[in-house]
Amino acid sequence: MGVTPYAARRQLSGSGLMDDGLPKGWRELAAHWAAEKDRIRELHLFGSRAKGNFTDESDVDIAYVLTGTDPGEVLAYSICEAAGWEGELQVLLASPVDLEMADPLTDRIVRPAVREHGQLIYRKPSYLPVDEQSQAPSAKESMR
Repeated sequence: MGVTPYAARRQLSGSGLMDDGLPKGWRELAAHWAAEKDRIRELHLFGSRAKGNFTDESDVDIAYVLTGTDPGEVLAYSICEAAGWEGELQVLLASPVDLEMADPLTDRIVRPAVREHGQLIYRKPSYLPVDEQSQAPSAKESMR
């Protein structure tokens, strides 16, 4: 049985992450960028670069989750900020970026891809992962 192209991709030494074809240190730059944005709760790499099956023409698929509980407010904020953020990340990473919101309540495409093969780049301190947040007891329940 031969080695598939996916299996042949080299692992980054000691990290367990697939080679994503991007310059060393890009994750730290992206995490620092996200930390400066008050409303970004999580940032994930997903898509071909996370799976290790990218080509020279592949863009960088990045998903973000915003803080806030009002779906309308979160969506409005995303619409206002996403294009600017995508441009900032493209300059920072010197690569084409496809920035997508992974809304845990309504997203049926990006969020499942992030759960399946996404790699966490940044999480705002004091926040549970989005998938665990919905399972966490509310303040009322924890006081019982």
